Amino acid sequence: MVGAGRDGESTGGQARPGDDELRRVVDLTMRVWYALTPEQARSTYATLLRAPTDVIASDPYLLNAYLLSGHLAEHPATEPDQHALVEMSAQMTGLMGETLKRAGTADEIVMMGSALLIGCRVQGDLDASERAGDAIQQRLDELARQGRMVSPRSSSRPGMLTMQRGLTATLQGDFGRAMRLCSSAYGQMGEPPYRHFAGANAAANAAMLSVLEGHVELARMWLGRLEAFSDRSSWYSYLTYLGEYVARAMLATDRLDRPTAEAALEMAGPQSAQAELWPFIAVARNTAELAFGDPVLAHEQLRAAAFAHNHRLSDSTYCGHILLRAYLNTLVAQGECATAVRLAEKAGDPPRTLVPVARACLRTGRYEDASRLAVQGIRSDDQAVRDIRELRLIRSVALLRAGRSEEAAQVFAVFHRTDDEFTAAMRARIGPQDLADLTSLIDGVDPASPGPVRDGPDAVAASLTTAEMHVLNLLADGRTIAQVAEASFTSPNTVKTHVSAIYRKLGVTKRADALWKAEQLGLL
Repeated sequence: MVGAGRDGESTGGQARPGDDELRRVVDLTMRVWYALTPEQARSTYATLLRAPTDVIASDPYLLNAYLLSGHLAEHPATEPDQHALVEMSAQMTGLMGETLKRAGTADEIVMMGSALLIGCRVQGDLDASERAGDAIQQRLDELARQGRMVSPRSSSRPGMLTMQRGLTATLQGDFGRAMRLCSSAYGQMGEPPYRHFAGANAAANAAMLSVLEGHVELARMWLGRLEAFSDRSSWYSYLTYLGEYVARAMLATDRLDRPTAEAALEMAGPQSAQAELWPFIAVARNTAELAFGDPVLAHEQLRAAAFAHNHRLSDSTYCGHILLRAYLNTLVAQGECATAVRLAEKAGDPPRTLVPVARACLRTGRYEDASRLAVQGIRSDDQAVRDIRELRLIRSVALLRAGRSEEAAQVFAVFHRTDDEFTAAMRARIGPQDLADLTSLIDGVDPASPGPVRDGPDAVAASLTTAEMHVLNLLADGRTIAQVAEASFTSPNTVKTHVSAIYRKLGVTKRADALWKAEQLGLL
């Protein structure tokens, strides 16, 4: 521990601080938390420098005060991302773990446990951070069962551990779990000006995740809650409210509001910032550059962000593949469609990559593939709502270009029902002529109308016999009539009879059309 005295000794011949002096230090740092001013930090740090190392290391409260005051004393508002404080947590992970073992109160466990989670994340071990968070929460739950824990709202760090667990889940790409933890942390939040930090941070992150997944009204709710907090110029504000700035930038880009997007991105800072949420900054900036600027520049900026953080884009799984998605978006925008498709396949075609791959197929004239991928994503529970919207738009264009105007109109009508100011960027990614043609197909149609009644997938599926469904799936595997007969233990003539019945019920005359129609209806 740099600066503090050796075990059992004070530093530089100065008098060792007494118990009352140390207690005042603890009382101050526990009361004001992140609202510790630089002046208070310098005074606190000077006191702790006179204390023996073993005294500080053995006391969670003093160790917390040492870390916080030391950082502020040596880095007074010079680095908004507070990278030195985060790095210090990483360097002291071992000490945090040992101190945590001796911690007996809920406050001690939350303080040391939160620092341990941060340290594990900075060291690149998200799984260790998750395991530590779960184990620490179990300790707190056990204290509660024993009646030894006050409610989370009345603790000295309300919501802190829960918020840190949510941040770990965010970086792992487990956004559903992250949202649950963010909501819990916000519910545990204390009152400003000293006890709201974790809850406000959680609300900012919840807003960011809501926008990323396309839940605009949910994002607005969280952003509305954040309007209650005015502490935006203090040393801790950048990390506390970073998620909010990213959320506002992405919403503004969605509606093609360039001035608002640029103002929010200015608040979010550069994508080289050494903040744990840097991937989200990079994605927000990349999306804005693709919407308002140059795809080549967007590509270079994204590569620069990855370089600054020693991160590979081509096989990135970080934060639920959001960086890989951004990379594929830049490739498709530059016409490197084959490369984008290849990288997505190499990654196992995660749901986050479906939109750029479908757009790549659309750009290269593979309209059936584009429509098929779009249907796959629209029906997937793992697909973000914003992506489902865009996939409907992509599918409608693919159907239009394939000469299936009636089906294109049906799909575009569904998109049109959810069309609002936040789909402006999606529409801008479609050719103006395609958009005009699609709009003309539904002109005069009530957007709320479900359209003409026609046989849906359930009706068609019910009309197909078990044998016909079996033959249909074998045909989809690419088998010939003879191979289908062999696999079905029947004659080729019987298979031909089934095929004729399938064509009739699907209203087609060719195998390709039958498979296309069956896939659109969800029969395969």
